[in-house]
Amino acid sequence: MFNFKKKKELTATFQFKDERLKLNIAGNTFHFKTDPETYKKIFEFKARAGAMLKDDTRTNEVNFFDLCKNIIDEILGAGAFEKIFKNRALSINDCVDVTTFIIKELTTFNAIETPYSPATQK
Repeated sequence: MFNFKKKKELTATFQFKDERLKLNIAGNTFHFKTDPETYKKIFEFKARAGAMLKDDTRTNEVNFFDLCKNIIDEILGAGAFEKIFKNRALSINDCVDVTTFIIKELTTFNAIETPYSPATQK
């Protein structure tokens, strides 16, 4: 008449999240930590790149390549820019594509991994 079942014991579990992001860019795998310092570098890059791209001069094009190289190496590790663009003619479009990909993946990773975003913290 009565169906008495033993209740299952519930155990809450806490695990630290993995704050490292893994990206594959042009056949190269990069692992890097996603911390507030990384986001700060991205914000600074975006501000400088935006200012440079508004002024369409040859000098800014050269400076933009340097800016891309620096941000890619700072985030992905020293030498990452050379690995990514090895045997490839440099173009602004490729630099923009790679940096946009990195920024997009960082943003997506952070939105999935945390309930808040350092990008929205002031």
